[in-house]
Amino acid sequence: MRAFIFFFTLFFFSFYSLWSQTYEIRGTLVDEFSVPLEAATIYAETKNTNNLVSYTISNASGIFVLDLNTKIKGINLYISYIGFKKITKKISLFDPKLDLGEIVMESESEQLLGVDVITDRIPVIVKKDTLEFNADSFKTRPDSSLEDLLKKLPGIEVSPDGKITNNGQVVSQILINGTPFFGNDLKIATKNIPREIIDKVQITSTKTEKQKFTKQESSSTDKTINVTIKKDKNKGLIARASLGYGTENRYQVNSIANYFNGKERFSVLAGANNINNSGFSFDEVYDMIGSKNTHNVSRGNGERFNLDNISFGFEEGIITSSNVGASYVNQMKDNSDVATDYFFGASEVRNSTTVRRDNLLAENSFFSNSKSDLIGYSDSHRFNALYTFNIDSTIRISLRPKFILSQNNSDNISEEVTTDKDLNIINSSNIETSSKNNKRDFNNQFGIIKKTDSKGGFLSLNIKNAFIRDDSNLDYLSILNSSDTGIISSINQSKEIDEKVEKYNIGLAYRMPIVKNKLFLDYNLDYIITDQKNKKNVNDLNQNESQEVIFNPDLSSDFEYRSNEFQPKIGLSLQGEKYSFNINTQYRNIQLKNNDGIQNISRRSNDNYIFFGGLFRVKLSKRSALFVDYKVNNTLPSITELQPISNVINPLEIVIGNPYLKPETHKTVRLNYSGYNSKTKTSVFVFTQSEFSKNKIVTSVNTNNNFVRNTTFINVDDYYNNFGGFSITKNVKKDSIYSLKLKIGGGYVYRRNIILNNDLNFRSKLFRIIPRIGFILNYKEIFDLEPSYRFSFNNTSYNLDNLNDINFKMHSLKLRATTYWAKGLVLGNDLTYNYNGNIQGSFDKSSLFWNLSLSIEVLKGKGNLKITAYDLLKQNNNVKRTALDNYIEDRQTTILQQYFMFSFTYKFNNLRKKG
Repeated sequence: MRAFIFFFTLFFFSFYSLWSQTYEIRGTLVDEFSVPLEAATIYAETKNTNNLVSYTISNASGIFVLDLNTKIKGINLYISYIGFKKITKKISLFDPKLDLGEIVMESESEQLLGVDVITDRIPVIVKKDTLEFNADSFKTRPDSSLEDLLKKLPGIEVSPDGKITNNGQVVSQILINGTPFFGNDLKIATKNIPREIIDKVQITSTKTEKQKFTKQESSSTDKTINVTIKKDKNKGLIARASLGYGTENRYQVNSIANYFNGKERFSVLAGANNINNSGFSFDEVYDMIGSKNTHNVSRGNGERFNLDNISFGFEEGIITSSNVGASYVNQMKDNSDVATDYFFGASEVRNSTTVRRDNLLAENSFFSNSKSDLIGYSDSHRFNALYTFNIDSTIRISLRPKFILSQNNSDNISEEVTTDKDLNIINSSNIETSSKNNKRDFNNQFGIIKKTDSKGGFLSLNIKNAFIRDDSNLDYLSILNSSDTGIISSINQSKEIDEKVEKYNIGLAYRMPIVKNKLFLDYNLDYIITDQKNKKNVNDLNQNESQEVIFNPDLSSDFEYRSNEFQPKIGLSLQGEKYSFNINTQYRNIQLKNNDGIQNISRRSNDNYIFFGGLFRVKLSKRSALFVDYKVNNTLPSITELQPISNVINPLEIVIGNPYLKPETHKTVRLNYSGYNSKTKTSVFVFTQSEFSKNKIVTSVNTNNNFVRNTTFINVDDYYNNFGGFSITKNVKKDSIYSLKLKIGGGYVYRRNIILNNDLNFRSKLFRIIPRIGFILNYKEIFDLEPSYRFSFNNTSYNLDNLNDINFKMHSLKLRATTYWAKGLVLGNDLTYNYNGNIQGSFDKSSLFWNLSLSIEVLKGKGNLKITAYDLLKQNNNVKRTALDNYIEDRQTTILQQYFMFSFTYKFNNLRKKG
């Protein structure tokens, strides 16, 4: 391990030595009045082929420094700035440093966008709130995708699981010609939009529909990518279909088709597989290899197997899924927009779980060992739409309905053994459950915005409503065997749950300008009503010959929960070129009412709050900004936390709600810095977030002498959570020989929590630090090399003297190597090595996971044949360790085992200029 890290670091910094720039060209840009010009684009191209050599952006003083790492002896230098005439210079490269001095740019009386061929080749244009890349300036391999292009753009990173960041900030949305592409699933767009049809990639801050229409500044730190299609490629059909079959009866079938007609687009997709794959990535190198489910890629961490709110299964296990969807988007001539989509997904999951848990108590700890087997089935339908209508230039109406229908069935068998610290068996349990669930969820959002003047003022009305119906049936049989008393007890019951939720949110907003388009008073009023009814009937099932069914009133409930929230808010906002801020104060009245007719419990509460909040953003330059905000919000307790009846499905852990819980109050402070240095091609992102909570809802656990746990919920105040991280990325390029992206980053978590354990305050402090390092090397478009190393250190300490600190370390080494040979032959290697030396018991401490693929183009590039080897070394496992407030857990679940698959992909493309 140490040797590997040493050679990895040596290799990393060996490439650092390649950063030496051979030539440096500098100058200062001003206008006719000697005012410096910030964010002008300066770029160099080869004289004969017009290939991009390097580019940079001028700073706030108009100064630019263009570094060239090239063997050529002459370039064409272009200087471009919106609203000014372009400057062209032919430069011979003899001296290592060339100072062009002060360069005066002449303003243009009229901008003729898109007329000048050179304008179309400007690699980067910095606009007021948008960064625009010219796709043709960044070379990729033939037949590449949007994802391949994004990986070439400075400041953008695409992770192996498809997540995208721009200078460290999360990209939450991808638009095609300004409209959504199959909801919010980024991978459908990045994997399926061909690179050849892309004209521009525009990056801006994510905005709500109201912020877009009223030209408000974004209040989000997320980014949106908008991809524009070339004008000569905006009509026609692009489609792909793949079929794969392998050993162990593994298979995958998927297809997607997109029809473009200017601003109109229609898309369909379908797929089926049994390799834990959503089925729409079409990665011709690394697709059809399923989900790794290793230490760092695990749905057990809370990620569900889904595609834009459509579930394809449960959290863990081997999943067989099928899905189909369609999407229609159109931008009307009156600037009204229509975007609709429909998805259907069905799945079957099979999973076995083994858990070893060390339960921590003030006096004596104990151990739990459990095994469970699950078979589950689910299907989901979802319809989603967004309609926006511009009545005139000052009024916009929007309607966003969403309907989800889902069904889930599952059968689960589990067994658990509890031992004391000397490994003496204290008790054991066996549980069998069978559940059925049907859920209907309708959400609708209506909004109308009226611009009241030309100074930035507006009035808006927003109405949201939700209707949810959730019906469940659960049969369960549990047997508890106490070794101490020798008593065997059993529970055989059925449970019927009928839950209804109605929610209405009415919001009014008025912005009154004080200084035109700059300083505003903001008035907001929100009124939220939520009605929840949860009827739970529990019946005891006798196992005698009569099979008698007896209603159990002690475990049944007829619970009604109503909340009314009244929230007026006033704020002052400044939108400046460099500085922007918002300070606000809010009054919040929360009325809660819950009652249970069966349990004869009723409670009312009326709480009043006054909160202050603020946001401050400063643009340090066109490519760097500092963001700070402070906000306070409330979280209402859930029905599960409130409902005063016992859940006895697990006889070793009985849970009961607390109807007297108060709303949580969270005070959150966020700070982040993002910046990009055009001279050094380096992006930096730093962020931190702290959360202070009052009335935090936590568990209160009482454990008896037989280690049976009775759990309820209480409010506590001493909760604190702080986390943050950083990333530094540097791009290096030398002609068309190689490109190198070096990445250093890391994160940390510090959390202070408190629970009640046998009536004692059980305080824990968690500290986690996760440094990482890696790079991506591309050499002459012949091979890509992407190694990375990640280390995780976890420390959990407790306030009780008899409990020692818990420390564990995890190492993760990854290597992805892709070789592009002649005639479309591609070899892909994907290796992951994980090591966790603190894993206990019979669980494996380490694994080396290796996927291998070999593909070749056929049918003149329209087809692709590929053979894939999944888990070549048969070492894949899904073992992870978790340390929480009162236990340490090692967990292993079912994962895919080794298989080999042969697949064929066919592509169709007849995009052409609309005519």
